Amino acid sequence: MKNNKIDDGNLVEEFMLGNTKIKIYDGAYAGRTQEEIDETIKRIENIARRAIRT
Repeated sequence: MKNNKIDDGNLVEEFMLGNTKIKIYDGAYAGRTQEEIDETIKRIENIARRAIRT
């Protein structure tokens, strides 16, 4: 499995979900407008909804 390095942002939270380690960073929002952040959140919500349906 490839290890992806996160260069931008701070580690906000880290936890385990089953056998999966989840790390949440805030770098995705650095230097972005509130409108851009809202669009990103909407895309994440859509991905989660599609994943739950399958």
